[in-house]
Amino acid sequence: MPERLLRHYRLRLRRTLRRIARSTGTSQQIALGAAIGMLVGMTPTIGLQMLIAVAIATLLRANRLAAALPVWISNPLTMAPLYSFNYWVGRMLAGGPGLAEFRATFKQAIDEGEATGVIEPLLLALKRLAQLGLEIQLPLWTGCLIVGMVAATPTYFLVRRAVDRFRRALQKRRHERAERVEALWAQEGALSPPAEPSSGRLPRLIEDAPTPEDIETQHASPP
Repeated sequence: MPERLLRHYRLRLRRTLRRIARSTGTSQQIALGAAIGMLVGMTPTIGLQMLIAVAIATLLRANRLAAALPVWISNPLTMAPLYSFNYWVGRMLAGGPGLAEFRATFKQAIDEGEATGVIEPLLLALKRLAQLGLEIQLPLWTGCLIVGMVAATPTYFLVRRAVDRFRRALQKRRHERAERVEALWAQEGALSPPAEPSSGRLPRLIEDAPTPEDIETQHASPP
């Protein structure tokens, strides 16, 4: 079951990436959107990440779909180790409580339950940030921004290169397919016999032949 589920999500990811590569916009805009999503995905704005990424992408005229996808790098499975590492990086520069205290505070903020509706998740996300406290938020934000920028830089160049390669390959396949279709039409035209000129008259059907009654009526009618 886990293998089938993993294959399912891998196919969905591949389709999403193809959709992004086929979407409108230049490869620079798509790469910029992916870099924005990667940076925002590293921040502790849980519940607000997608809105923030799409808003920044809109302001910078980047691809919004590409910006929304990388924010899922911080998911329930990766959240604890990801933010622990970011906090550890920020603590080396900004100081702050120990890693064990951060994990306990962060876990308490996350384990309060999930909200429903549209507005409640946003309020819950802001409440979680406030519960962390300034002494933890400062090193956490410092580490998240540093790790986010480090991750966003290669993301931009890798995505841009991948989109360019995908579009070149797609254009090549379309060109080859068009050539095959033209060659097939040319071959069909050479093999088919020349069409006879049309007289503009419909073919005569058996049902259109005159009946004996019609012939008698024609003879009986006055000239």
